[in-house]
This record gives sequence, C-alpha cells and structure tokens, in this order.
Amino acid sequence: MMLTISASGLVDVDFRKIAYDIEAELALAKTRGLPYLDLYTYLRHTGKTVTHDLERLAQVNAAGNYRALVKDYYGL
Repeated sequence: MMLTISASGLVDVDFRKIAYDIEAELALAKTRGLPYLDLYTYLRHTGKTVTHDLERLAQVNAAGNYRALVKDYYGL
C-alpha cells in the first residue's frame, strides 16, 4: 500500500501487488530471534492473526518464557 499525504492530509491510497518471499522473511525473523516466531509463521502462511486468542497466547507466552524476559528487560 502506498499513501500519498500532503500538508493538509491524506490525498490518495494506492494498493499494489508485489513479489514477496515469505520463506526468506521467516528465515530472517528466525536468525534475528523474533519472539512469537511460530505465530508470525502462521500469520505469514495463512494471513490470519491470533492476537485475540488469549488461551493460545498464554500457552505461547509460557513456552517462550516471555513474561520473565519482559520483567528482566524492565527490571521488574
């Protein structure tokens, strides 16, 4: 999507289809240690998000130890 914005606000929205290598994107995400990689992989392959599936997110958070990582990062 390309947005054209002037000083007075949004002027135009232009949707374009481009080539996109999902597997290359996922490989990059993996090498960079992207959190929630399994959910990101699901999103990239299906176009479906699970951000409102609280039970699944709780399972992923527990398996990835994300709560402890966030607490450690913020010194909590």
